[in-house]
Amino acid sequence: MDVAGKFTGDIRQNGKLLRQLREETFFTRLQLAKKSGLTNFSVWAVEVFKRHPNLITAARLCDAMGYDILVVRRPSEE
Repeated sequence: MDVAGKFTGDIRQNGKLLRQLREETFFTRLQLAKKSGLTNFSVWAVEVFKRHPNLITAARLCDAMGYDILVVRRPSEE
């Protein structure tokens, strides 16, 4: 399993990751919007840090590009 990136609470990091994945899969914003069922504005807003994608939005975008979101437990900080 290849790990493409990590979603965090950082709006910039998440937007950059989604833009990077979109570019690597050769989608335009409009193509990704249509395939994910979102608006072109929504895709743009996430990529330029105007909106923080909720889990459902991130999952729809990733699924449209052929990626899955995997949730894993972090190691204990103790």
